[in-house]
Amino acid sequence: MNSQLLCCDNIEFNKQESYHVLGRVINRLDISTMPKVIEFYVLIKLFDIEPNKTYEVELQLKDSEERLFSYTEKIILYNRRMPEQVQGVDFSTPMKAVITKCGNYNVELFIDGKIATSYPIYVCN
Repeated sequence: MNSQLLCCDNIEFNKQESYHVLGRVINRLDISTMPKVIEFYVLIKLFDIEPNKTYEVELQLKDSEERLFSYTEKIILYNRRMPEQVQGVDFSTPMKAVITKCGNYNVELFIDGKIATSYPIYVCN
């Protein structure tokens, strides 16, 4: 199994055509005051997965000292691809967090309780 994360200022899902529309990809967030509630969106991409298995997925936002600032509820994902395609699924979700200091943060993807990948975001004012 492989996994990827991408954080954006907005992500919309077109249900009729079954695709995601990504806003601006973010690596840095500038905030004017602290503490500050930030909101961003995360695209989760799983591929090379087993076609008949479910996966419990959770995102966590941690600072450089591994302190937890935010997390999503656990989500069950499964293969959404046709048999001739690489087996996988794409899913997007918003995240919110109260930021109290500048620095590097990581969005960590947990699959079945184990960290699979992460995405860094720098927050400053």
